[in-house]
Amino acid sequence: MRFFGLFLCGVVTISCTGCAKHKWKDGIPPQPTPYPVLSLSTEKTLAVAAMVRKFAGGFADKTVCLSIDVPKHGEPFSYNPDSTMLKAVEGILKVVPENDCPPTYWRRYTLEHPHEEVKAPPGYVDPMHVVVTDIQFLGANQVKATVFGTMTSTRYTLPCYARRISRHNARPSCSHGMYQIFGP
Repeated sequence: MRFFGLFLCGVVTISCTGCAKHKWKDGIPPQPTPYPVLSLSTEKTLAVAAMVRKFAGGFADKTVCLSIDVPKHGEPFSYNPDSTMLKAVEGILKVVPENDCPPTYWRRYTLEHPHEEVKAPPGYVDPMHVVVTDIQFLGANQVKATVFGTMTSTRYTLPCYARRISRHNARPSCSHGMYQIFGP
């Protein structure tokens, strides 16, 4: 009888506390912060970098804060690009990981003056947040992804496809995307 009581106590304890996976919200672990670094193979890095350059090419005066979303446990998890990806993307743009992104002054308020917006310093340009998501590697030479760019009060969505045309060169093809305005 004593053994049965200890066994019952152990079963109740385990069933009430559960394992770590079931303590997470909906069984999904929390997003680690700061974002971990994601390293891809050279071919994949070049393809994703070509898509980001194609997307952000029209915004020459912006700082681009880049992150990559990869599905994990059925949810998108954000990753910072590694140094190879940052070198491949840079050119006419200044590209930094999301963790090193400069502040934005759009709709920024202080606790002392909650109804007065904080003004940006003269000549300051708000950064553009670029997220590469829905990445699908279609064999060794092809990549399909969606690139989102958010800045101030607008969001651009651009589905892209990149194909490797030589050993260290990928050609992006981005169809017409979507432009959204969030507000003033």
